[in-house]
Amino acid sequence: MFLSEEEMVELSGIAVGRSGLTKHQLQCAFLRNAGIPFIQNARGRPIVARSYFESSKLVPPPAASKSTWQPGVM
Repeated sequence: MFLSEEEMVELSGIAVGRSGLTKHQLQCAFLRNAGIPFIQNARGRPIVARSYFESSKLVPPPAASKSTWQPGVM
């Protein structure tokens, strides 16, 4: 249903806080910059729906096959 804590670390590459910010604050900033929708829970942890990554809108549509013209009479 939602990405786990480990998956969030893998996605963002952020496992610890730095520069006075918590890892959750840095992860939220990463998600905002990447355009990934999320909400923050009461502890400040970003929550990302797994369905966002499983949706078909992320998969490019198959390329249309180009057919060559052929006359109707042979």
